[in-house]
Amino acid sequence: MSDDTSIRWGYASSPDAEVWSGMYATREEAIDDGRNDYGGDDYWVTSGHLVPMEAVMPDADDIIETMSSRAYDEAGECAEEYPDVTNEARVELQGLLRGWCEKYARPNFWVADGEPEHISLASERGER
Repeated sequence: MSDDTSIRWGYASSPDAEVWSGMYATREEAIDDGRNDYGGDDYWVTSGHLVPMEAVMPDADDIIETMSSRAYDEAGECAEEYPDVTNEARVELQGLLRGWCEKYARPNFWVADGEPEHISLASERGER
């Protein structure tokens, strides 16, 4: 996990859950909502991290490679050097992609990677 602002919490009925409900900033919020959903019965909470935009964002080289492949498929050998772009053009394309992703496609999901913690009525009361 990179920093505290990227940490999220969720709850589920099993420590092995594939999907955790919620995307809370604190453990306490996850416990409260889990209690509401499960009526105080046994459930689990865990922490994780927001998926960073860089993990899902396309790379300028991917776009350029796709253009090259399509050009070759369309025109054959005469398109082998297409597109012949400078490093400056690659950097500009990467900036355009980043701006578009920040505006339209920022990830709004998280990955559970913490140690699941069992929550029950007994544990909430401090009983064993």
